[in-house]
Amino acid sequence: MSTPEQDPATGPQPPGPGHYGEISPGVPRYGQYAPQGYQAPDATPVSPSAPLPGSTRQTPPRQVEIAFRLILAAAVIEALLVILGGLALITPAGQSTAGQMLRNAGITDDSLLQPLLVTAMVIGVVSVGIYVLLAYQIRRGRNWARITGAVLAAVSLLSLLQPDLVTAVQMVLGIVAIILVFLPAVRIYFRR
Repeated sequence: MSTPEQDPATGPQPPGPGHYGEISPGVPRYGQYAPQGYQAPDATPVSPSAPLPGSTRQTPPRQVEIAFRLILAAAVIEALLVILGGLALITPAGQSTAGQMLRNAGITDDSLLQPLLVTAMVIGVVSVGIYVLLAYQIRRGRNWARITGAVLAAVSLLSLLQPDLVTAVQMVLGIVAIILVFLPAVRIYFRR
């Protein structure tokens, strides 16, 4: 006795296209041979800057890339200042120059020289870390980094009270970078 779905002469029929277990029309399942004339779909190479399927990573806009580089340039300047401060800690000439700068600032106690130099170096190392962290987070489109950078750029304007060329260059690099990441053309990049 046979059921209406099965013909005893042909036996059970495999599921047709669109039935359960089929990966996509015409694609064999694991352990099956491909049908006659089957060709695998073309695999298109994924470029490193293209987002992967299902990911939200985008290539940053040109303005964000420029801001990223400007912030890193300011970090390099800060790192050089930290290195020079380190030299002032270990060389007699550097210590005498730093001592003279303290005396010019009105501090006559030479015992404060070493603690002040160490404190300045620690602050410098932390500053370099903050520059680098903000640069990479801005490049990734993090809005909190953009806002933090804007606040720090505004605070850096206080350095105009005692201007020097190196600090002015750092300040200009940071301010230009922050202006770039607040342009209307790149706002959408930070709203993802």
